[in-house]
Amino acid sequence: MDWDVGLRRYLIRINSGNSGPSCVVAAPVPGSADYDSLAQVPEGLSYQNDVYFDESCQLIPDNSGLGSAATAICEYWKYTGCVKVTGKVYVLQLASGRRLKLTVTHYYNPPAQEQCQKEDKVPQQGSGAANFQVRWAWL
Repeated sequence: MDWDVGLRRYLIRINSGNSGPSCVVAAPVPGSADYDSLAQVPEGLSYQNDVYFDESCQLIPDNSGLGSAATAICEYWKYTGCVKVTGKVYVLQLASGRRLKLTVTHYYNPPAQEQCQKEDKVPQQGSGAANFQVRWAWL
């Protein structure tokens, strides 16, 4: 119960459902929301917890093509030869009821992320993979 969001490799999990015992939920903000201009929780969000196993305990994969778990925050990236961030903005509601906005800005170090975004590749060494940079703020 002592955690809200967990990051490992390219997966982001929230403490609920298959990922943990708490009740953290997340909702993608529809369309191409701008993180900076989002000042309040949008109406009609569809919150979900982390459910990536079906009733027969089979993995529900995301759409990456890598067979990754379809966590509630799996749309922050797409795989095109590297982990390209999408700029998707999410609203999370924590167990306390407080809400925040969150977006992933980097999976790699800044130069490698820029190369991934533009060229669909990263340097063989020194990319800083899995060193997330995340922006978040209370709403």
